[in-house]
Amino acid sequence: MTIICNDVNAADYYVTLYGADFSSFTYTVVGNCNFQARWFINIRGTDNIDISGDSFPGVPGGVVYNVIGCDRVVTVHDTALAGALLAPCSTLDQPSGVILGKVVAGDIVSSLQINRENTCPDDIEVQVPVVVASIQGNELAQFSTNFLVNGDNVDGKTVESYRGDNTYDFDGKVNWTPGRVLYVTANTRSGRAPSPTESGASVVAFSVALIAILALFF
Repeated sequence: MTIICNDVNAADYYVTLYGADFSSFTYTVVGNCNFQARWFINIRGTDNIDISGDSFPGVPGGVVYNVIGCDRVVTVHDTALAGALLAPCSTLDQPSGVILGKVVAGDIVSSLQINRENTCPDDIEVQVPVVVASIQGNELAQFSTNFLVNGDNVDGKTVESYRGDNTYDFDGKVNWTPGRVLYVTANTRSGRAPSPTESGASVVAFSVALIAILALFF
């Protein structure tokens, strides 16, 4: 695959590919591009993705593979995939090769080797899709993944807390319909798993148990 850039001084480049495209080439050549630029490779469509062959010729730690959509299988084999792989509601299958960067996947059926990302001087932010599963009340929404963290902006609404079971509390009324795909800005260097929350029932049960234990000493 040959990529010719329009601006040799650009700081960021965006490429759109489809799953079937990866089967049509084994290496990439770039021309008229800034060697220090960051690359955002958005993989659209609904078909599965098979990544192999030579690594993308980008700066170490500056390449992001952003898998758009859900229920896709991303197979990485016979390659050193140098970059972050973001597929929060798809499945990773890595029977061979190595991934040099962060991986966010909905499920992993096999993983041979995932190494720490190479040093990149800047943080990288990409738009990551999440799918609305259901609406519960005015300010609660359940998603297909627990990818969100407090403070995330989802379609103009801010995540205030995580309720468990992929359910989040927002700062205002939500009127999304189940099945709708929303996009969240994610930083590839930050952890994306929310902390578990305690329910009121568990706190009460713990308090009662503590009182019972203390009673044994008096």
